[in-house]
Amino acid sequence: MAEAKPLLERSFFQRVLENLNINSIMLDTQYRMHPALIDFPSKIFYDDALKTGIKPEQRPTPQEINFINKQIPLMFVDVDEGYERIHGSNIFNKEEAELVCQTIQTLLPTRQPNLSPIDIGVITPYARQVKEIVEKLSAMKVPKGVEIRTVDGFQGREKNVVLISLVRSNNDNEIGFLINEQRMNVLLTRAKCAMIVFGNKRTLMANSLWKLWIEGVPNVSSTRFVNECLTKQNQITDQHQSSSRKETKPYTNNKKPSNYRKTYSK
Repeated sequence: MAEAKPLLERSFFQRVLENLNINSIMLDTQYRMHPALIDFPSKIFYDDALKTGIKPEQRPTPQEINFINKQIPLMFVDVDEGYERIHGSNIFNKEEAELVCQTIQTLLPTRQPNLSPIDIGVITPYARQVKEIVEKLSAMKVPKGVEIRTVDGFQGREKNVVLISLVRSNNDNEIGFLINEQRMNVLLTRAKCAMIVFGNKRTLMANSLWKLWIEGVPNVSSTRFVNECLTKQNQITDQHQSSSRKETKPYTNNKKPSNYRKTYSK
């Protein structure tokens, strides 16, 4: 298994180029992403050689979300009250899943939505987190059609709005799959109009590349995000509000389940 690891860390496309000794040609102009979303990937993954063929007005920001910087349809939401849980060999984070679902509810109000469910994608590194989000959305009776996949499952795809749940939140600063730069590139280059990333800042910033990205984008706490950025919360039904209050108890409840990883002391 150890011998196979280097192969698994390279894409099929990379292995074909290496094995057949084929020279690749870079397509240096992108037509997918809002210009503000491409800055970091271009500098870090493409030696600042990636140009944009898209103007900001061609990628309108969703009005349901109150972005901190009106010129940048991108936010990192620091879910510092969340903690990762272990399920077999998989990991999930209930607090991040709850915030992702609240954001989808906001993007898809019950009356006159501007977006369709197929305009929204959710990406996370862990299959168990996919299951957690799918189950929560089903309980909330959100319209079907939102695409929720792991990083590998989203490769080659795109959505108008992308929500990312990074899951990892622990005292050991372990980030697992997220250390892989190729997966990071995939995560950060799927959105056409807007992107919101949910994660634990302290855990992620132990990695130099994630630290560089987080420090370069608008940051907001999870509390401020819910109170100020989700501008259409009043359109959620009373039933959904009641359900949401019950499910967000981990933010204030000090009793931890047996399968949690210790979070940070305040």
